[in-house]
Amino acid sequence: MEATNTTRQLPNTVHQVLRQVPHQVPHTIPLHNADVGNNHETITNITDETSNPEKDEHVLHPDGLWFPHRAVVNKVSATSYKSYFKGPYCNWKMTPPQVQQRWWNAFKHEFSWDPSVAKLVKKGWKSKVSRRLTGIVSKVCNEPDYQAEWCPPTVREEMIRIRSEEENKKKAEQCKKNRDGNGDPKIRHRQGSISTDEVRLKLEKKLGYQPSPSEVYYETHADSGGCFVNAKAEAVWKDFIGRKTANLQCEVENRKTEDELFLEATGG
Repeated sequence: MEATNTTRQLPNTVHQVLRQVPHQVPHTIPLHNADVGNNHETITNITDETSNPEKDEHVLHPDGLWFPHRAVVNKVSATSYKSYFKGPYCNWKMTPPQVQQRWWNAFKHEFSWDPSVAKLVKKGWKSKVSRRLTGIVSKVCNEPDYQAEWCPPTVREEMIRIRSEEENKKKAEQCKKNRDGNGDPKIRHRQGSISTDEVRLKLEKKLGYQPSPSEVYYETHADSGGCFVNAKAEAVWKDFIGRKTANLQCEVENRKTEDELFLEATGG
């Protein structure tokens, strides 16, 4: 059966977004110049509601340019830890509020958005920057050869010391046990640092239609040769295929959708 292309035309400018969402953009005071790359203080009168109105070609919206996109992820990194990292910010909680605000202000210079999605933007940014920070600090502290020009050597040494303290060791060990399921191995994925949302977007572009949850699962847990990341991931897939085969033998009116079968197989 020929696949149907369900990809929607996504908004890519401020004007297109505003035509779709009936909100008025409030008057915004003109921007001052901001030199984020050189760690200069960001001077701005931009509000959180619309951010930088001059970025009318870089509009954030859940149905368009959003946090799963690599371009947005790169800006999150460039305007946060890569632009200003003066202390041992091992994770989001250890990052001072004034530094968090500085990173947010720098990010706001790079995009604009409609007031109707302002809260979603702030929530998405916080989630992305906190996860990126945890991952990159782990690399800095555990990989001696990893080059992080944005992290001063003294700060790097201090973070390694903090992470090596006994209390943090215990927390790390417990987290490892939790990830391993305390003896019950959990399902792993194979996309590395690429988020599942980003995989879904790439798969949608490749297939020409919005992929189902089962298609995304296979893409993130098995390679091109059909080898799964671990036995548990393969067992879930086999359970799903078994349910799908049995479902075809049912009377048409009693058949379930593929998504319903996949949710049953994954315990969702």
